Amino acid sequence: MQLAAARTILALPRDQDSWPYINANVETFIWDEHGLEVDEWNAMVGKNAGFEDVTASYSNPDEEHATFFSYKGKSVRVPLVFGREDNFISIHTLSQLVRKDSELRYCIDSTHSSDVAFLPLTPAQWRALEAEFGREAVAFRFLAIGPDLEAFSSLAFADENLRTYACEAEEATPVDTITQGIKEQIQLLAHMNYSCAAVHTTVILDKFLHLLITVDTDKQRDALRNNRTFKRQVDLLRAGWPADVALQSISFQSEQTIALNEGRFWTSLWWVDGACPALRWDRTPADYNARLQEMRADELEPPRPPPSAPQSVRAPDPVPPAPDPIGRPHPAESTRQAESKKPEESKKQEATFLSKHWLTIAFFSFFLAVYFFGKTLQ
Repeated sequence: MQLAAARTILALPRDQDSWPYINANVETFIWDEHGLEVDEWNAMVGKNAGFEDVTASYSNPDEEHATFFSYKGKSVRVPLVFGREDNFISIHTLSQLVRKDSELRYCIDSTHSSDVAFLPLTPAQWRALEAEFGREAVAFRFLAIGPDLEAFSSLAFADENLRTYACEAEEATPVDTITQGIKEQIQLLAHMNYSCAAVHTTVILDKFLHLLITVDTDKQRDALRNNRTFKRQVDLLRAGWPADVALQSISFQSEQTIALNEGRFWTSLWWVDGACPALRWDRTPADYNARLQEMRADELEPPRPPPSAPQSVRAPDPVPPAPDPIGRPHPAESTRQAESKKPEESKKQEATFLSKHWLTIAFFSFFLAVYFFGKTLQ
């Protein structure tokens, strides 16, 4: 199975990423996660393949917490540092212990992953692949593991191994690009505080980003979550992020806790559902659907007309008549205007008449007064 996997990867065009195949066939590779490297090697290459199993021992009277790997009567101490890199260190130690029978090589296209992959083949199988595909082609996909741990680690995680393939660049979405950039920034911040920290991401509805930072112990988890400096650093980074992806939460969990129920933890995404200690921004994860609808309301729904005014019980106001084409008022309008102007015109005419004939009116009034006075005396 491992040889077939190597042939499949080496047969890919140079501009095509082998990570999709690796990720779809995880059981074919040995991974630096959860301390299972010895069990995975035994299942692939141990007694089932005609070799012996590697055994791990954790008791040593001279040194507490020391770990030893044993194979074919030879035992070596694993130089653990009790951090996230211990799995990588264990695989390096295992590769040196079994190298005469099984040569592990590092899958370069897994460099970007938080858990990297190794492929175990016999030395003869690797030589056959180099003869078939060329030594340079094999080295392009698989990195040989040297005896020096520090030198090998530097080669494995060199910047040039974070490859961008042509087909991958065409298919990458803006959300993928932004998410990867945010993850790398947070990864650097987390490593500044704990070298064993690893960052995992998920995006919901192509908008809401959730990050999970895993460390080794519950104590480290709580310390990182309550680290005010880390929170301030994240806030400073957030100010420069594009609005295409909204950081919803950063959750924290320890490998110690995850190991108690690993399968359920990852499949149910507890860290998104709020089961892990977290730092949250904006609303809680349960609200991301409602918030998305709010943000896209203008795009998804046509504008609604304003509500119509309620009907009144009173009769509607009369519609004003249209004006005459040559500017004359409508006959009905002229009648109403004339009727409304009659009292005012009468008052004006009376005032004008009195002002012009007041002397004549006064003379006749005096004459009538004398006449009626004489009549009274007789």
